[in-house]
Amino acid sequence: MTRTFTTAEKNVIAGDFTKINLIELDVPSWNAAPFTNGILSFNTSALDFIHDGKTYYGADGIVTLDSIKETSEIKRNGLSIGFSGLNTSLLNLFLTDTFHINKVVVRVFEAAYVQSGFIEYQKQYVKLIHKGKIDNIQYKTSSESAQITVRTTSVFSDWARPRLPFLDDSSQRERNSNDKSLSFLGNTVNQQVTWGNG
Repeated sequence: MTRTFTTAEKNVIAGDFTKINLIELDVPSWNAAPFTNGILSFNTSALDFIHDGKTYYGADGIVTLDSIKETSEIKRNGLSIGFSGLNTSLLNLFLTDTFHINKVVVRVFEAAYVQSGFIEYQKQYVKLIHKGKIDNIQYKTSSESAQITVRTTSVFSDWARPRLPFLDDSSQRERNSNDKSLSFLGNTVNQQVTWGNG
């Protein structure tokens, strides 16, 4: 996505600054510490930064991010985010239905900081450069750790996805709240039938 910069921001870019990426994964139903608000937030440096009331934990060496190409065209751009050295228990995030992984919204920001102390940095600007949803996931595991690669596609990809309803009562009620034709569908599944005198 294209961005505009103020004169002050252009002066920062032309000078000596540190550029990092802030990464957010907005995960429905996630409430595990430290991301109790349902938003997993990291950055590509070794330090923690606070932006918009959220702490973006330093994940240098753990999180890798594709180089981002920006154009003025409207198209379905994608992005790969890699997580390495993770505890294998975190695979539950991607392998269970609890968190509806295909509904996870991913945001990537570009941030510029200027050093104002030995390990202190002053924020100059933060720009949203990618917003999308998780499209597919690849993972490798060992006895000690897991490596996960998340591929996202921009919000425009939703326009091309079919909206296929499930054959169940809740899906039917979304289409017609008064329709009860599938409310007893569960009673017809896995029934035991006894023949003869048994």
